[in-house]
Order: sequence, then structure tokens, then C-alpha cells
Amino acid sequence: SDIATGRDVAHSGESDGPKRVERHADTSTVKGGLLPSAAASPAAQAAFLTALRRVLADTEDVGNRFANEARAMHYGDAQTRSIRGQASPQEAMALLDEGIDVLPLVLPEALKQTLQ
Repeated sequence: SDIATGRDVAHSGESDGPKRVERHADTSTVKGGLLPSAAASPAAQAAFLTALRRVLADTEDVGNRFANEARAMHYGDAQTRSIRGQASPQEAMALLDEGIDVLPLVLPEALKQTLQ
């Protein structure tokens, strides 16, 4: 799974500005509905893809260094910036336990490429 920090990466299709991601008890579990289904309206699918494009464009991909980079920023050892990358569910839960907000994004490989 790709996971992005809660700093400046959660955007809705209705707002031009960043929003802070709040921690929820079920943050580490991914339930249906994150990706648009065939039954979703074209407008909902377009809004989802617009928000996803913004997250991908406005974040630095740190790959499997995600947990270490998020910790370094949180503890002041690295410059704060918007990042995304890979982390195991255990790493994501550890970050949340340390008070580091993360947002799980489950992306098929095709969506990690240029979105059309």
C-alpha cells in the first residue's frame, strides 16, 4: 500500500487548499469504497481522480523509506514536506502510535503511472 503523511496531502475535489488528515481508529484497515466502483457516478469518479492526481503531484515519493522519512520530519530531523511511499500495516500503526498522522492510499499499479 502507498501511504501519505497527513501534512498537506488530503485534498477534496471541492477545495483548492490542503486539509489536515485526522487519525481514526480504523485508519490501518482499508474497506471497500476507496476506489470508484463501476456503479459510482461519472462526477464522483472524476472528483476521485482529480483528488488522487493532486496527491500524486503534490507529494514526494520516498518509496520504502516512508516510515523513516515520516519519523525524521515528525521529530525535526528532516525538513517537513509532503511525502508518499510504501509502509507495511505494522509500520503505519507504529507511526500512528507515535502521533504521526498518515493516510493509507491503496493504489493499483496502473494508477501509479500517469493518470489519463
